[in-house]
Amino acid sequence: MDPRERVAQLMPQAHSELAELVAIKSVADPRQFPPEECQRAAQWVRDRYAQTGFTDARLEETPDGSMVVLGTRPCADPQAPTVLLYAHYDVQPPLDDKAWRTPPFELTEVDGGVETTNGDGFGVAPSRWFPKASGGGSGCSRTISA
Repeated sequence: MDPRERVAQLMPQAHSELAELVAIKSVADPRQFPPEECQRAAQWVRDRYAQTGFTDARLEETPDGSMVVLGTRPCADPQAPTVLLYAHYDVQPPLDDKAWRTPPFELTEVDGGVETTNGDGFGVAPSRWFPKASGGGSGCSRTISA
């Protein structure tokens, strides 16, 4: 299948998943939002990477108590280079919702594209969907840190 066709075919699911992730209020400040929201976002990210072939995707606690998502997806060629995919799933606190151009925890369509004020998910989504869009084979191993 042509890569453009594959991407077009995957976009509805990618859009839906990104909207799910953006809706999680993953503000890493327990004084403003429940820490369970960040934990829920971390679990969501871990689960989605596991579904994409990162069979060892896992959560590990950091010294400050937050969770990092780690995992690998080896290439069939053991000599292939490894690419580190780094992203974050926590966001800035919205403080004053009226000060934002779009609602902080909603994926909003703008000018034929999508945006979210907090940017939550925009690093996670491309690194998750790249293997599917490329047909599963990229010629390199991948390691995630989110």
